[in-house]
Amino acid sequence: MARLNIQISNLLCTRRARSYFSDGLRPYLLVRLECARGLATAEYAPLRGIHAHDIHEVKTMLDALGSFEIDRLLGLDPSLDYFKLAQLFSKHWRYPVSWILSCLFYNLHINHNKFFIDHKIKISALMLEGLYDFDYFASNNYNIFKLKIGENIGEEIIKINNLKSRMSHPMLLRLDANRRLSFEEAGRLVRGIEGPEIVQYFEEPLIDPSFLSHFFDSYGVACALDESFSEASSWEYIQALKARYLIFKPSRFSSVYHVIACAKEAQARKIKPILSTCFESSYSTALFALLASELNVLDDAHGIWCEGFFNSNELESPFVKAPGYLYVSQALRYLSS
Repeated sequence: MARLNIQISNLLCTRRARSYFSDGLRPYLLVRLECARGLATAEYAPLRGIHAHDIHEVKTMLDALGSFEIDRLLGLDPSLDYFKLAQLFSKHWRYPVSWILSCLFYNLHINHNKFFIDHKIKISALMLEGLYDFDYFASNNYNIFKLKIGENIGEEIIKINNLKSRMSHPMLLRLDANRRLSFEEAGRLVRGIEGPEIVQYFEEPLIDPSFLSHFFDSYGVACALDESFSEASSWEYIQALKARYLIFKPSRFSSVYHVIACAKEAQARKIKPILSTCFESSYSTALFALLASELNVLDDAHGIWCEGFFNSNELESPFVKAPGYLYVSQALRYLSS
């Protein structure tokens, strides 16, 4: 008889993660499905400001699932296309239960999915402590760095130019303002960078994203949507903003299959999908590595690895062998074990 095992656990944070988790703990919900086909694992780790449900609400939702719901899940046909599976998960379950159950289903039928065992997924580094972070990551094979931008534009210009002066080989910066800057402030920042070609994209630079297309026309810097993008966003809206990149935080979507379907549509429209973590554990890291392989988005780096954020975390051990990269073979072994 199939059954769910649901438990709340915590990752222990390092000093680097304290700005996000002040009490030093990162809670996450670990969900295991045991059935005749095998064992599947999923997690849900809500992050304030991104997810609407807290962890205890979601556990209550999952505890209320009856056996008929699990039977319905196991009765789905894994050979259906992504669009049809996305429709079925939206029809039968509400988010975030739909997301969690889709992860279980995807992982349970992992052998039905087509992965290239030799794929390696390039990962970007999140810098929170300026030059110290940069030196550490640069010495560990990273060459794409995400930098959070504060409101003091003068200080940020100095920081970026200092980073550029330390680049010993081709590297790129991803700037993320989290919709904090005015048009004038964002423009001043770009003008102050000595060699703006080091900026791969500017993520959510403007308080008012409706001016993004004008910003791109004025400064020629590619822009990425994150907070302004969801599975409900219209493609006409996205293309009107002239977004060149979309930041996919998969756990914000109704299901794994919504992520795949939406990312494939973005690719068809010449918009690059970038997968990004919400500081989840290595269960999600492994899943996102498989999604990157399935989508064949290997020519760019993805923000799916939280190196240096958590300690005493046995979940990280499968991935520490490949600084700068995650290997699909490792992810498959991790989720299939």
